Amino acid sequence: MTKTFKRTCDTCHQSHSRGLTLIDEKGRVHQGCTVTMCACEPESASLLRFGFWPLSPKSPVIAVSTQLLDWLHYLTLEAQVSVQNFVDTLMSKEGLFFSQNLTELRRLMRGESVSEYRVFKTTISQFPDQLESSIQCPACPKECSSFQAGDIIRSKNKTAKLTYTGVFAAACRHEIPVKMFNLCHGERLAYAVHMLNYLLDYCAGKELNLHVLYDISCVLQRHLQKRNNTRVLEAIQFAIPVFHSYGHKEDCQVCLNPRRLKGFGLVDGEQLERLWSYLRLFAKTTKEMTPSHRLDMLAMAVGLYSHKKQLGMDKYLVDKLNRAVLVFQSSGEKVDALLEEFHLDDTQKREMLDLWKKEERQMLAEKKTVRHLLDKHDIKETYVRKLRTYYFLREQMTDLNSLGDVEQEKLSEQVSGLNEDLCAMEVRLKISQRWQPGHIEYQTALLNQEEAKKLEMLHKIRLLAVERDFLVGVRSKYSEGQSVANRVTVALRRVSSALTKKVAVFNSLGFSSTEGDLPATISLVDAKDTSSDLFLNFEEKLYNVSTVRPLVSQVANSTRRRALEAADLHKRAAEEQLLIKQDMLHLAQTMHEQHAELEQQLRVNCTTQFERGRKSLVILKLAHLEHRIQHMSERYSAVGVPIPFISQVVYSFFPCSNFDESDDNDDNDEDTYFLDDTNDI
Repeated sequence: MTKTFKRTCDTCHQSHSRGLTLIDEKGRVHQGCTVTMCACEPESASLLRFGFWPLSPKSPVIAVSTQLLDWLHYLTLEAQVSVQNFVDTLMSKEGLFFSQNLTELRRLMRGESVSEYRVFKTTISQFPDQLESSIQCPACPKECSSFQAGDIIRSKNKTAKLTYTGVFAAACRHEIPVKMFNLCHGERLAYAVHMLNYLLDYCAGKELNLHVLYDISCVLQRHLQKRNNTRVLEAIQFAIPVFHSYGHKEDCQVCLNPRRLKGFGLVDGEQLERLWSYLRLFAKTTKEMTPSHRLDMLAMAVGLYSHKKQLGMDKYLVDKLNRAVLVFQSSGEKVDALLEEFHLDDTQKREMLDLWKKEERQMLAEKKTVRHLLDKHDIKETYVRKLRTYYFLREQMTDLNSLGDVEQEKLSEQVSGLNEDLCAMEVRLKISQRWQPGHIEYQTALLNQEEAKKLEMLHKIRLLAVERDFLVGVRSKYSEGQSVANRVTVALRRVSSALTKKVAVFNSLGFSSTEGDLPATISLVDAKDTSSDLFLNFEEKLYNVSTVRPLVSQVANSTRRRALEAADLHKRAAEEQLLIKQDMLHLAQTMHEQHAELEQQLRVNCTTQFERGRKSLVILKLAHLEHRIQHMSERYSAVGVPIPFISQVVYSFFPCSNFDESDDNDDNDEDTYFLDDTNDI
């Protein structure tokens, strides 16, 4: 590397030379380098012209190559490389094992000035005037595009000594973060309520239909109802992410599944899980940082994540539209196949599906009203249970000689206590004479208790069978050997093992009901089949639905459920197509407005160095934006979504082949937000 740097200035003829220590792009330290700088600008600005970043703002004595800092910046954000590992890599690559400057290089690269360079890079990427901010979603309506955590890259409190347990966040349907804040405790409902209040305050006075997906929306709703928070309950429609919903109870799977609810489209609710998978990679470095440096790192990481999502937003939306079209077609064909045996026209099919949906809701309501059959008994059953224990202990008291004094005293106390309880119950039940073991009412009550135990066990078996069916379906979607398939297989084995144990317990009860609809034993094969007559009879016995179910609905519960899920998926796919086309329009309008604003800034006369530098950045942004607009127009036209005003754009710099856009994206819903937290960052 040359050791002399000199700048010639046409407007100022005063210059001075200084000796500095420079670190080049390979991490090598060069001492005694001569740098001639002009008096008309700060020394730090002159060093930046030469490609070096000063390690102090005034009278710097050491400067680092911006190429080296760029490598550190992008390797940190993209590969989560720590400063220690970065310096070690330089040491190995350049053969600097015995350099005396390695310790000093590590110290310098961890300094505050390197952190300031990261902020400088982030600021330049969003220049001019935050026009293309990486913290706003271009496909959402402007009323809901905001991310407060990244508005100020530098943290405000530099001396805070707090221990954070994680991060809570909300994101829009396009995976752009809306708001993030630190957790100082474990996951609490108060954080979710705070986020909801923020969303409502931000959207106040704007005509937006808010849909929120949260892993435990059912618990959150009950919490809001208990606190009588009508403001949130009336303004927001809740749902549980698709994958999480199958781990909830049956009523949650029906009432809070986004596939069953109007307005959610094909949103899966896993937007934040994809963000966490990226941010978790920073855990090994952020856990050793100060609170302020941790905040800076996470803000820049989220900014880069959002920026990459923005660059590929047009392709992302087109892919989503194509997927929605395919789902719309396949779900419609599935509904037709499931209802083919009934030979119905379209109107009759809709009527039957509406009837099945009504029955499903009615069944869920009846399950809640008769839950006492599973988890509580009336006073007569309690009386019989205590009476049975009383007679059992009385039999043990007949052989007191085999018991010690302490055991005899304890047994006598138990019998005496039970006798008092029984006397009190007999008064309430108006039983004049205590039932004997051969009494007919006593025997009937015992049978009812045994039947309740069987029903409870059969209920648990059915829940495990439904969960097993779901896991079998999930596993079939992944190839053998994939990490997801392996995790699902482990869960499937666990559920299958639990199901086998529950069947064994059911068979060990050895009881058959008087009506014959509860068998003494069941086979494991029948227990695994959710559409078997065993469970159909169980539903009629427990929930008394046979009297309200028409003959045409007397089909397997699994068939009815698959038909309802396919029909709802068909509706959501149609919604998704409309939502995505709206998102495409919002994206095109945003980019068109950005282009007009950049062109306006380009017409401003430049009289100072700063203005000329700013104009060069505007030109760069404009060329990049025109390239993106051209690609967006081509992609939209390919799927039959014309954008009228895009054809009116006058390209000043296009064609330009030096800018490539990111193709990294995933799925998801406008005016839809996702709440989640992680304890790893």
